[in-house]
Amino acid sequence: MVRRQKAIVRVCEKLNLPWRLPLALFLALISVGLFSDLVRHTVLAGYPGDSAYTLPVAGQSGLALLSLLLAVGLARLQVGLSLRLAQSRVGQWRFLLHLSIDLGLVALLCWLALSIAPQIYYGYYLVLFDGLPLQAVARPLSGEQFLSLVLLEGKSSLSHHLQGLLVRALGLLVISIHLLGHLGAALNKDTADKG
Repeated sequence: MVRRQKAIVRVCEKLNLPWRLPLALFLALISVGLFSDLVRHTVLAGYPGDSAYTLPVAGQSGLALLSLLLAVGLARLQVGLSLRLAQSRVGQWRFLLHLSIDLGLVALLCWLALSIAPQIYYGYYLVLFDGLPLQAVARPLSGEQFLSLVLLEGKSSLSHHLQGLLVRALGLLVISIHLLGHLGAALNKDTADKG
């Protein structure tokens, strides 16, 4: 794994790109998504009825921090998996196979995380509000629900839009890791052939 990370760093250095490009792409997609017309108009409208807006400022800050920690944790887990899987040897089919498997892992990991996320957020609400009953609120997402999240269709809520943007950002992050790894393997092969 360390060799793969070094290969990605070398590729970025040869292309005069910062070696933290995958993280930059992830943050860029989140930024673009947050400032897209769809999300911006809905945020400015205040997501009528969204429970996040009923919280006091401290509660909203805690909710934002919890969301950020969960997103970063999910991204770190996916980057770790992707770096292990991105053993792209020179060869188009192996590269496409690894990329396809990794994108499937993104979908599976996001489906699992988004299925249990309501329970985590309900636990946060239990801390904020007295008298809420202890109950299980996590339910597995159906394929249709997950697809509507990714496509940003269906209900218009802050959490729905941010979850969809997170899935898209992780997909883009995985693609960038594999492309950089594949490019690094090709550059290493060319260097070895010339030497």
